[in-house]
Amino acid sequence: MWQTLGAMTDSSSSNQFESDKQGGIAAPDNTNSISNAGIDHALEERIQKIGRDILKHTSKGSKGFFTARYWSEKMMDRAMSDDAFREAMLRFVDVFPSMRDHHDVYDYLAGYVVEEGVTPPRGLCSVLILAKYTGLKRVLAYVASRLISITAHKFIAGTDAVSALPVLEKMWLRDTAFTASLLGETCTNRYEAQEYQNTYIDMINSLADAAELWPENQQCEQDHLGQLPRVNISVKISSLCPNLKQTYSSADIESLAGNLIPILQVAQQRNAQIHVDMEYAAVKDVILDIFLHCAEKIDIPIGVVLQTYLRQVEEDAQKLIDWSYNNKRHITIRLVKGAYYDQEVCIAMEQGKQSPVWSHKHETDACFERVAGMLIDAIPGDRRDGGVSLALGSHNVRSISAVLAMLEQKSLPPDAVELQMLYGMADELKHAAHQLNLRVREYVPIGDMIPGMAYFARRLLENTSNESWLRAGFSKTVPADKLLASPHQAIQS
Repeated sequence: MWQTLGAMTDSSSSNQFESDKQGGIAAPDNTNSISNAGIDHALEERIQKIGRDILKHTSKGSKGFFTARYWSEKMMDRAMSDDAFREAMLRFVDVFPSMRDHHDVYDYLAGYVVEEGVTPPRGLCSVLILAKYTGLKRVLAYVASRLISITAHKFIAGTDAVSALPVLEKMWLRDTAFTASLLGETCTNRYEAQEYQNTYIDMINSLADAAELWPENQQCEQDHLGQLPRVNISVKISSLCPNLKQTYSSADIESLAGNLIPILQVAQQRNAQIHVDMEYAAVKDVILDIFLHCAEKIDIPIGVVLQTYLRQVEEDAQKLIDWSYNNKRHITIRLVKGAYYDQEVCIAMEQGKQSPVWSHKHETDACFERVAGMLIDAIPGDRRDGGVSLALGSHNVRSISAVLAMLEQKSLPPDAVELQMLYGMADELKHAAHQLNLRVREYVPIGDMIPGMAYFARRLLENTSNESWLRAGFSKTVPADKLLASPHQAIQS
C-alpha cells in the first residue's frame, strides 16, 4: 500500500534476479537519469517546474460546517498538531469495535482524554463532566460513535461490492477509475480462505455487471497502448493462503497459487484486472513467486506491488522486468513507498537482524525515483512485446513530478502511467491531477467496520505522521522548495 507510518505499505539470493539468457527478448538497459552516481540537472529543473504546476492546481474546495468531511478533517487537524491526542484517539479507535454499550464508550473516551500529557479539545472535558452528572452519557456515546463511523467511511466505500457501487459509479462519472480491495488481511484456515475466495469472485461479478452499464470514459479506460478493463480488483495473498510462511518449495508455491487461479479465471471471463497487493517483507518473495506462477498460467491483465522502502526492491523490479520480456507478457507494477514501516523495524530488532527497510525517508523517496526510472525504461510500445505499465501509488508531489519528467525524457505521453491514490485522502492532489488530464485510480477498501479498524488506524497514521507528506503537502506554511526538494541531494550531502 501507500506512504504510511513515517515512510510513505527480506532476504533473497542474488541469482534469483539474473536474466534468462537462453531465448526471449532482452530487457532494455536501465538508463534512467536519477541515480546515486549523480543528478541530471536538466531533469531536476523539469521536476521542479512540473511540481509547481501541480501545486498551482491544487484546491481545497469548500467544506460545509455541518458536513462529515468538515468534522473528520477537524479531528485530523488536531491529531496532526498534538501527538499525545493522536495516540489517545488511535487507542480509542482500536478498542471501539469491542465496546458493548454507551457506558463503555463513555468510560474509554473519558479515560483516554484525561491521561497525563493529553490535552483534549476545548470544551470536551466540560462535556464529559456534564454527561456524567446529567445522564447524557448515551447521547455523548452516540455522537462519539457516529463521528468514528463517519470518519471510517471516509476511507471505506461500503460493506460489500453492492453497497459500494454508488461510490464507484460516482467516481467513474467524475473521471476516476478504481481498484477495489477487500478488507481483512489474513486467514488462519482453509475455510476462511475459501470464504475470501468466494467473496473476491462475487465482487468481480457484481462490479462487472454494474460497470457494463456505465458510460464510456476514455480518461479512465484507455492508456497509450489501448483499452483498459473497467473493473480492477486488488487481492491479498494472505487472505487466500492460511498462515502464510516465509519459504516454500516449488510444489508448495504451485499449490498456494491454486487458491488464486479460480479468481483469475473469473476475471478473465469478466474482463477484469487483478492486482496482487504486497504485504510484510518476510513473505515478499513468496508473494512474488505466486504472482509469477499465476501470470504464467493465465494470460489476463495482472499486476503486483513493489515497495521502495525495502532495500532489495531494485533487484525485485529487475526480476519482474526480465520476466515480462522473456515471457512476452505485459504486467502492471504499482510502485509504492510501503505500508508497514514500524512493524518491519520492530520485527528486525526483535530478531537481531538488519532492518529490511531504509533507515531514512529520503532514502525511500530516492529509491522510489530510481525504481520508477527502471520501470519507465521497460514501458513498451505494444503490450504484445511484454514489458510493464507503471501505476504510481503516491500522494507525494515530488515523486509524481519526477515520474512525469522522466516520461517526458523518454518521449512517452502522460497516460503511459496512472496515478493511484487512496480513497478518502489527498483530494486536493486528485483535483490537480484531473486539471492536468492525468489518469487517476483510487484504491477503494470494501468491508465491515471491525476488520476495517486496522486499515482505518493506518490511514489516520498516514494523515498525521510527522514525516507524512500529506501533513505538510498543502500547508500554507510549507514552501514549495521544501515540498519538492530532491531526495538524491539529501543522500549526497
